[in-house]
Amino acid sequence: MRVQHVFATMTQMGGTFARSIGLERTRAWSTMKALAYDLKQLEPVIRLGKVPIDGTGVLG
Repeated sequence: MRVQHVFATMTQMGGTFARSIGLERTRAWSTMKALAYDLKQLEPVIRLGKVPIDGTGVLG
């Protein structure tokens, strides 16, 4: 059921309606929204010290 949570959060962040002209701008808008969601999910993990921030990218 995790996928449904992702779509619900994305809908709360502005839905799927993009007010932009052109496919490239719409794609960029969608990508930025997905990046914002990923950062929102990553923040507590970093804050709790579950991921090192030294650039190794290895989970501890």
